[in-house]
Amino acid sequence: MSKVAPYQFLYNDFFIDYVVDQVANVRSTKPHTHNTGELLIVERGESTIATDDIIIRMNAPYLLYIPPRLIHEQTNNPMLEYARYCLSIDASYIDSEYELIPKTFFARGLDENELIRLCEVVRMLYRDFSNRPCEGETSLRRRKYLLLLLLNEISAITSVDSPELYPHKLNRQKRYIDDLCDYIRAHYAEKLNLNKLADHFFISRAKLTHDFREAVDMSVGDYITAIRISRSKILLQEDLSLAEVAQRCGYSSSGYFIKCFERFCGITPAKYREQIRSQDEFEFMITPTPNT
Repeated sequence: MSKVAPYQFLYNDFFIDYVVDQVANVRSTKPHTHNTGELLIVERGESTIATDDIIIRMNAPYLLYIPPRLIHEQTNNPMLEYARYCLSIDASYIDSEYELIPKTFFARGLDENELIRLCEVVRMLYRDFSNRPCEGETSLRRRKYLLLLLLNEISAITSVDSPELYPHKLNRQKRYIDDLCDYIRAHYAEKLNLNKLADHFFISRAKLTHDFREAVDMSVGDYITAIRISRSKILLQEDLSLAEVAQRCGYSSSGYFIKCFERFCGITPAKYREQIRSQDEFEFMITPTPNT
């Protein structure tokens, strides 16, 4: 059963919440955006995160930052327990300390000690939000300093010297992987396979498979599926048949599309569409509307 804590507000658009889901009922979001940055500290689970030009798979524990107004979505492995803290981040919260706030998308794996350091601070912030109402200037100052402490810890962990920060720069020999990812995003509706891609980039199938896995931490097939499912979520919001959605996303049949979608998202495309149309809160990373 999913346990979702009530949103607690510090500023009009500030929130921090915590989700524990034993069977990953919190499975997937549709493509969406926020007016503020969004920070996730994920303790357990496996997620595929997609933006317009990035798709990555992250195994917990990891740290993720989504900058304001960046369209993104996240799909969690439905077979694994998922647990995370989520905070909105905005420059107005900390005034002159704006430099501490990340400016671009990043994702980074955490080791056990780094996770402990971050969770110690974020739990203090969460408990403060959960147990005390906003009590004026003193309360705001206390929470501001806790947020600054958290951002300082994050800044130390995600220093420019960190080799694990994503997006990373590929070495010269493997820069073709960037071109390969661009090619897949442009041709996802076509019939794609390893042989075709290897021939297109004049490289052996074995080397392409090895280089892609090393650079992206996903197989080529999983990357193609992630692109197609991401695009299908957009099309499922339109008045199209499943057969037409499948065809536009490169699937040979609606049956195969349904099978891939359910395996990837833990839910059928029909159920996904139903929940979107009924305005169920299927999303787990949406900035709430403040009470006025």
